[in-house]
Amino acid sequence: MNYPFLLKLSAELLNQINPLYPPDKIVASYFREKSFLGSHDRKFISETIFGAIRWKRLIEYYLNTISKNLNNPEIQQNWNLLKCYSYQISCLKDENCINYSFTEELAFLDLIKNELLKITKTEIVASNEIEKYGIKYSYPDWLISEWFNNYSKAEFENICNSNNLQAPITLRVNTIKVTREECQKELLLENVSTTITKYSPFGLNLEKRINVFSLNSFQKGYFEVQDEGSQLLTLLLNPKPGAKIIDACCGAGGKSLALAALMKNKGEIFGFDIYERKHEEFKKRIRRAGVDIVRLQIITENIIPDKYKNIADILLVDAPCSGIGTLRRNPGMKWSVTPKSIEEISIKQLAILQNYTETLKVGGKLIYATCSTTKQENEDVVDKFLESRNDFILESAENSFAFYGIEGLATEKYFKLHPHIHNTDGFFAAILKKIN
Repeated sequence: MNYPFLLKLSAELLNQINPLYPPDKIVASYFREKSFLGSHDRKFISETIFGAIRWKRLIEYYLNTISKNLNNPEIQQNWNLLKCYSYQISCLKDENCINYSFTEELAFLDLIKNELLKITKTEIVASNEIEKYGIKYSYPDWLISEWFNNYSKAEFENICNSNNLQAPITLRVNTIKVTREECQKELLLENVSTTITKYSPFGLNLEKRINVFSLNSFQKGYFEVQDEGSQLLTLLLNPKPGAKIIDACCGAGGKSLALAALMKNKGEIFGFDIYERKHEEFKKRIRRAGVDIVRLQIITENIIPDKYKNIADILLVDAPCSGIGTLRRNPGMKWSVTPKSIEEISIKQLAILQNYTETLKVGGKLIYATCSTTKQENEDVVDKFLESRNDFILESAENSFAFYGIEGLATEKYFKLHPHIHNTDGFFAAILKKIN
């Protein structure tokens, strides 16, 4: 493996990472430009980039300490290169990389390596316990404080560790076209091995990370990539064939497509969103999945057209959120989300919830959901909504999965999933019934 070459490319790519854009999209675009890279090279670069983002705070702590000790100008001049290298040495502990001796322009890396190997064995120096954990697990202090103050020491450490792991690639089988067993066999014919998901009756986990979008079975519409937690959220709705459902913040349509499959492609699903570009992607997915019951509607200025008022049996408000529950696949979120941004998001979430309730029939179910684990975006929003409305009541989520033979998943009034417990993205949902 040509470590100098791959580290330089990794540093070049890390320099392109923008907190406003998903890193996986930037990485995919970079690989399209560098079509000469083989699969092993891409794996090295991708792992290095996501690792450098995930462990940013710890890596920068190491490098800042080394910089003070050595006073070497090459450290600041090659900051992103050193972040990539430090990840390989101090976090991944890649033996091949550790044993590699650099020459010429990168010879200074051997000096850095020796310092890294020493500093990783020393105690982290911090002004308080929260800061120390923040450096150790590489999270901002506010998030460490949130977890530390709400969980036991053991569970706190489990949360920190699990959110620093790579999420599995999970598929949702499109049962409009194939069964899970049939899809699994089709994937095997394409040399793709999978295991069935622990909870979702329609899910498959890939045993190896590959580009599934190039597979023939994907082009046939046999599956979509969808986290198991997201699949379980659609089961929470328990939709029946013939129902009318409004997916109020449908985005590119992953949950609408899952609902269509649960409804056996019978009924009506109205997908609302404010972004037309997301609907363009959704239309492609609808055609590929063979779904006939989804209708798309662009919402402008938060005005609901009269024809959608009081028609829905089920209203899904999968609200825009901080995305803290998706840190395993979007590690950069922890560096861009702040307590202030969460406060602003929660205000918008409540407004969205209030706005879309007029689409729901009396007796209908409203599902409020986020892929966040913060109380401010979840329970607090639901509490404020119920305080302002006497026409809705909270229903327990405890027995919501009995129909699918799934036990012990929701054991309280709210539906909650956590990476350290369920190995899914973090999710929250509340079931609210319109009573008059």
